[in-house]
Amino acid sequence: MKALVLDLQKEAYDSNTSISTLLRKAYVVARKLKTNDFEVWINSELNGYKCSNDEIPEYRMIRGEVKGWNPYHGWIPVILDDTKLANLLSVRRLSDPITNLEVLTKSDQDSLTITFNNDVRKSIAHWVDFDTKFQMFFSKSQVESIIESVRNIVLEWSLKLEEDGILGEGMKFTDSEKNIAQKNNYTTNVFNGNVTNSQIQQNSNNSTQNMSVDIVDKQEVERLIGMIKDNIKDIKLGEEEINDINSQIKTIESILETKKPKKSMITECFTTIRSILEGVAGSVIASGLIYQLSLFSS
Repeated sequence: MKALVLDLQKEAYDSNTSISTLLRKAYVVARKLKTNDFEVWINSELNGYKCSNDEIPEYRMIRGEVKGWNPYHGWIPVILDDTKLANLLSVRRLSDPITNLEVLTKSDQDSLTITFNNDVRKSIAHWVDFDTKFQMFFSKSQVESIIESVRNIVLEWSLKLEEDGILGEGMKFTDSEKNIAQKNNYTTNVFNGNVTNSQIQQNSNNSTQNMSVDIVDKQEVERLIGMIKDNIKDIKLGEEEINDINSQIKTIESILETKKPKKSMITECFTTIRSILEGVAGSVIASGLIYQLSLFSS
């Protein structure tokens, strides 16, 4: 009978194998070997990431271009003089199930779009002094890259299982193989490093994985803190509001210095900052920060 791991390895190597089919077979292997981290990761890939933005794998990050709809010229780029603000609006991590992404790669269109929520749309409209639809356009090749990253993780995992003498026979693994797998504690961190609810559409107009919700991605938290510090001076806030935000930032920095920083405590601080920024009317910079903070706490 065929060795299940070698069969998985062969399919991971074959780019013609559907990524969803490959993941379902990988899920069977992970479930039978009781490799929990991999089981959770595969489940998230198949059903979508229902976690905060910083817990979505880094390989799912995409970068695009913000455009607005002009009734006379179609979709035109939105010029943002502030580079930091442009980055706030043009970078996302996709939470969608891999099956949705797989469908998009088969599209004849080379460009895909993400629709901004209504609050961000209104802020951009205020900034450019023109009320219209706004979307982020990004290349289909970035979605293809996400799928290839997933395929490579499964391939590397299957190769590691083989190296450790875990092959399986038919659809079964021996107790010895299961013990080895659980002892080695395979995680996606080994193969990929660090690990928004998006509304992805086909564009018809010219076209380290941390799975525990209590584990903090320190780099992501520090990135958000940096964004807030860099942009707060450009937002019309009162002295008391600025002091409240700085107090929350100091609290977050103190939490990060602890041995096991609690994500829930950091989320609470970011939520307070977000509430303060939500009181600022008509600020695109504030809306951009609110958008990024909402991804962290979603």
